[in-house]
Amino acid sequence: MPRSSALLSLAVIPLACLLSGCATIIQGQTEAVNIRSVPDGATLSVTNRAGITVQTGTTPAVVTLKRGAGYFRPEIYTITLAKQGFATRTMTVTGTVNG
Repeated sequence: MPRSSALLSLAVIPLACLLSGCATIIQGQTEAVNIRSVPDGATLSVTNRAGITVQTGTTPAVVTLKRGAGYFRPEIYTITLAKQGFATRTMTVTGTVNG
């Protein structure tokens, strides 16, 4: 009974200041990211810029991601959510380096 027109909703919080690269001394080297879907129970996969899977799980979940990929080099992650009967959703999350 797949519902091809139904979309899997993705809410990744916080997006505005996710993975800020400059204030790692104050804020730390990692960021906790909340991943939710509607409905719950979607399989999630998080890969880094090198294509290495760094986290897997089921929504809702909190994943801890590194802010950077080296000295003043922000990390880039791809988050994929999949659930039978729903469209697979992919989102790119990019850290920022403040100068």
